[in-house]
Amino acid sequence: MPTFFDALAVRIAVHAGKPVGETILYFGCRHKNEDYLYEDELIKYKSEGLLTKLYVAYSRDQAEKVYVQHLLEQNGEEVWKILDKGGHIYVCGSVF
Repeated sequence: MPTFFDALAVRIAVHAGKPVGETILYFGCRHKNEDYLYEDELIKYKSEGLLTKLYVAYSRDQAEKVYVQHLLEQNGEEVWKILDKGGHIYVCGSVF
């Protein structure tokens, strides 16, 4: 099964310099300091425009647990608009 990074590499190679629609990544993990292993890479992809938006949920870094599904629910209207316009939504994270 291809990973998000595999899909992003294909996107970069195939669509180099061409508009391909918005791309949003939802990433979830327990602790930012322990589990957000690709933080630098993901921030770089966002700053370079490969990711339109990056949403991150940490389930154990605050009193109230925040999961990716909470962010998806909060941004439901945006998600449908992006998909309707041919954009891409990726959901990634650690599973324990």
